[in-house]
Amino acid sequence: MRGPTTSTPRKSCFCFSSVATMAAAYKLGSVPVPQVSFVGEQTFGTSSLRPLVKGHTVLAPQRQVARLAELSTEEFDDLFASVRAVQRSLCASDATIAAFNVAMKDGEGAGQPTRHSHVHVVPRRRGDLDRNDDIYDLIDGWEPTGRPPQKVTLDVPSDDNRRPRTFDDMADEAAAYRRLRGGEGTLFKEDKKKRGTTTTFPSAAVTFGNVTLDHRQVFFASESSLAVVNLKPLVPGHVLVIPRRVAPTLCDLTDDEATDLWRTARHVHHLVLGFHAKDSANLAIQDGKDAGQSVPHVHVHVLPR
Repeated sequence: MRGPTTSTPRKSCFCFSSVATMAAAYKLGSVPVPQVSFVGEQTFGTSSLRPLVKGHTVLAPQRQVARLAELSTEEFDDLFASVRAVQRSLCASDATIAAFNVAMKDGEGAGQPTRHSHVHVVPRRRGDLDRNDDIYDLIDGWEPTGRPPQKVTLDVPSDDNRRPRTFDDMADEAAAYRRLRGGEGTLFKEDKKKRGTTTTFPSAAVTFGNVTLDHRQVFFASESSLAVVNLKPLVPGHVLVIPRRVAPTLCDLTDDEATDLWRTARHVHHLVLGFHAKDSANLAIQDGKDAGQSVPHVHVHVLPR
């Protein structure tokens, strides 16, 4: 995998260190971090808290914040920019890495093991697990102290065993989300004003990797991202957030596209949780074929729990 691309100059907001003494200032919830591997402007990362595989990094805001919705915009942007920074660093030091699973459990209903919001960045190597989806069992069983967690699992049947819905069913769901709260928006309001751009829904078929989506599946549109209902949802409200431009992985996005993608995911997370009266969610990306990606177009799964 190659490192992330940029569209505009970006101030360097991270540095890497494996100096154990740095860890004294950091905790994940109440758990002291024995070693810090990443420090950003408002984010820290560690690969020393019960790593699932070599290079598994847990990223968290430096301020102890329990839930995704409680993060400031600056904290949120830095947290998810740090995901790509860690990917870039890991790929530069380990040529065997072929993909990544990126996962966040937001809330007790999703199995969040500590009241400190965090993201798993899990490197994947070809053939590293007997069954690719076993990675989710490993993440479900992760707990920073090593104590047995109260596992909240999600049954993930194979794609072949998931029944597709009709276009009319998906269009009805998308229309319901649009009625709940206007579906057009911009996640870069200052840029929109500066450039005079407008955010519009697609009026024709949407290209999603090697798949064509009906434009009626779209229920939210930002400048460079779309939110779409899912052909084969795992739970009610399981939706996808995708960049408008076809890009196979996070590393293929520009900085602006990546920021917009995650901001859109946060907005959609709030929208679908409200609609389905849920208080928790899983957010996940299968970033590359060896992480289980079935469509070569980066997409964020949002699953209300």
